[in-house]
Amino acid sequence: MSKLQFKNYAGSLQLDIQDFDGLLAAIEIPKTQWVATAAPNAAFTCDPAFLNFLDTDNNGRVRVEELTAAVRWTAKMLKDRKGVNAGSDTLQLASLSADATLLDQAATLVLEALSKEGSTSISLAEIRESAAPLRAVHFNGDGIIAPEGVPERLAAVINAVISVTGSKKNLAEKDGISTDEIKAFREASAKAKEHLAKKKDTYQWGDASEPRAAAVRAAKPRVDEYFLQCRLMASHTDAGAALKPSLENVAGNAEHLLAALTATPIAPPSADGVLQFSKLFRGKDYETLESLRKDAFEPVFAGKSAMNEGDWLELSAIADSILTWKSAADADKAIALGDELSRITETELEAIEKRCSDDAARKERLDAITQLEKLALYQRWLITYANNFIAMPNLYDPAKMCLFERGKLVLSGRLFTFAALVPDRAIHSALCDKGTMFTMYVKVEGGEGAKPAFEVAIPVTSGTSAGIDVGKRGVFVDHEDKEYDATVLHVIRQPVSLWEAMIMPYQKIGKFISTKIESFASEGDKALEKQLDNSYAAAQTTATRAAAAANTPPAPAAPAAAAAPAPPPQSGGALAGTVAALGVGFGMILAAITTLFAALGNMSVMQLIGTVLGLFAIVSLPSALFAWLKLRKRDIAIVLEGQGWAINERMLLGKHLGPLFTRKPSRPKGSDIEILDSVADMMARRREEGLDQSEPQGMQAKHWALVVLAIVLFGLYQARGVIMKKITGATAQTSSTSAP
Repeated sequence: MSKLQFKNYAGSLQLDIQDFDGLLAAIEIPKTQWVATAAPNAAFTCDPAFLNFLDTDNNGRVRVEELTAAVRWTAKMLKDRKGVNAGSDTLQLASLSADATLLDQAATLVLEALSKEGSTSISLAEIRESAAPLRAVHFNGDGIIAPEGVPERLAAVINAVISVTGSKKNLAEKDGISTDEIKAFREASAKAKEHLAKKKDTYQWGDASEPRAAAVRAAKPRVDEYFLQCRLMASHTDAGAALKPSLENVAGNAEHLLAALTATPIAPPSADGVLQFSKLFRGKDYETLESLRKDAFEPVFAGKSAMNEGDWLELSAIADSILTWKSAADADKAIALGDELSRITETELEAIEKRCSDDAARKERLDAITQLEKLALYQRWLITYANNFIAMPNLYDPAKMCLFERGKLVLSGRLFTFAALVPDRAIHSALCDKGTMFTMYVKVEGGEGAKPAFEVAIPVTSGTSAGIDVGKRGVFVDHEDKEYDATVLHVIRQPVSLWEAMIMPYQKIGKFISTKIESFASEGDKALEKQLDNSYAAAQTTATRAAAAANTPPAPAAPAAAAAPAPPPQSGGALAGTVAALGVGFGMILAAITTLFAALGNMSVMQLIGTVLGLFAIVSLPSALFAWLKLRKRDIAIVLEGQGWAINERMLLGKHLGPLFTRKPSRPKGSDIEILDSVADMMARRREEGLDQSEPQGMQAKHWALVVLAIVLFGLYQARGVIMKKITGATAQTSSTSAP
């Protein structure tokens, strides 16, 4: 066994797999020392056929035993492992071991199909390219022969067999037959020939058999009924009257007339059971009975003008046998071939059978082509896959990308280098919610070829979370350097850095204050609008009353005891109240500032510094400590576990890994930065040239400075007494100290 070496990746010990010997050694160690023990196929961006070969139970996941079996099979098939170490998809035929003899033969078959006989190597592309030419020469290995590609006469026989037994699809998606269909055709052919041999005895009336039988079959229901009526007459002589239908209420009614004709016997029933054709009633079935007489009865029973029941039974029996034979013949697909059935010889069937057997004999070699493709894929991908399963060294290399990484995201001025496919966001986010890492879920769509949209989970591991919100857009670059639109759909918020955690309380305080100010301003605006509306309504009412008073004669004086109406509300008073309220609010703010300055005036410089530091410690240190406890537990493995991985190793984000996955790339070396604001300079030039006119831009910096200075001076004025005491006390102390 090769000497094993474990590397330390930010606290995660992982096996170093450099070559195939190292991989052979890796599959022998306890699987608890692998980074992963199972992974979903959908997580990887390598050749899908490679993953399908690895996934022997076809459950969409690769487990330890499946990867181990693949490594051992590859070691058995190759005596020279240089191709595996190089990750080459071209197999050198000289590298195949004695256990790979069948694969060597399959390679020869492929090279012959590609007209590359004598080549000493075969590539994965050539193996896959061989499918078309092999199908063209009908090397399917499935034992199914299609009409295409065989001699014309055999093709006709194959089509005849298909018409009788049906067909099968071969691997070339052509309809053909196998030895099973030929066997079934022999049985059907023998049965058909046996049935045809009975035709001569069955068709007693020669060429007229079928039309006579048809005439008998058409008249059979009515004639059978007639002979039953005759039997009734023989046993009941007075039954004749009962057999006649009632003719009441049938005149002019076609439906009743037809019913009466149908119920009427075909001829007068006689006790002796003889049908006199000359006495046939012209009823509903008269023409059918006349056809029976002319086409069947008279030709068979020449010289007879009446048919007894025995004659009828004889006719019926012969007709039934003829029609039964014909029905069976019509349903027989082999008989439907007609003369072609007799032309198909056993020699032709045996020739097709041989072709089926020869094709089936190629199955082992053709199946070996699939194994040859499998070996080429294993040689290309096994070590790479192992370094994304047993170990994950590329995860810690900024210049490389793992097979389970989907690409990079550029968003909000930062580069996010780790993105994992999310098959089910609900399951994934439920797991990440339990973690301590800031994670965003991004929808990736568009791009070249309009591929189906997909979602990725991207951890934010350094800097701040500023600018990362639902709806934020960016650009996603996949492992093939193709660009896609990206949109943030969901965010799991957690501390990203200690600094962000320390300033977060102040941000919350600032947000709280700004929210309250906005709420206060909004409520003030609403109150002012309401007061204005009330004032306008009062003015309208006053004007209306004045107009009414001018157009109305004076009313009689009201009794002295009557109370005078209340005066309308005065809008000026309401507005004055609002202004007074605003003044009170402003006064409270100034009072708070005065109190603050007074408190600060009572402190020494050191006390002031200590107070500030104490407030900072009280507010920021608990948040920082709590964030530190979370940050040190951040585990990148949780993003993979949300995909369905089974992970052994914890991959904690140490001090080096945060900037590895989230960073702001530096500007190009040698580039210059212009300190002056180019936009301000450009706008100034335009104003100087008279192209634009200066517009008021609100309060400039100098205006704000004057406002702040005014507030400070006001605060100093309010605290002048305390300040003077401090100065007086300091002067007195100095004087007493300097006195003799």
